[in-house]
Amino acid sequence: MYNDEEILNFIYQNAEMGIEGIDKILSKTDDHRFREHLQGQHQEYKEIMQRAEQMLNNKHYPVKSKIPAAKVMLNTVSDAKTLFNKSPSKLAEMMIQGNTMGVVKMIKHMNDYEGNDIEVNRLAGKVIKMERTNIDKLKQFL
Repeated sequence: MYNDEEILNFIYQNAEMGIEGIDKILSKTDDHRFREHLQGQHQEYKEIMQRAEQMLNNKHYPVKSKIPAAKVMLNTVSDAKTLFNKSPSKLAEMMIQGNTMGVVKMIKHMNDYEGNDIEVNRLAGKVIKMERTNIDKLKQFL
């Protein structure tokens, strides 16, 4: 079971990894339209991360950043998957996989959420909606 602190830190870390992933993908593409789309996603993740941090601070909970090993793994997997193919299609596929993983994990966390804070539920719902929308918008690049 998860409490407010754990859910908010999960949301923070999910957004943090989304930003890291987008930064990595942006460094691999010159496609203007794809870059523009990713920059919009980047901004959405940044806003969610800031909101989660604000909520954690308001509740006097510590903000827990993603562990460095997870970031190293993200970079290693990203580099391996794009070694021979950096097309927008391949990069969009990777982003769709990341967003799908984010939706699944967020739903699982919320199913085990023992709290009843309306703002926490709203923010989690916003994450799920945003990532589902990202998936739909990324399909155009496949």
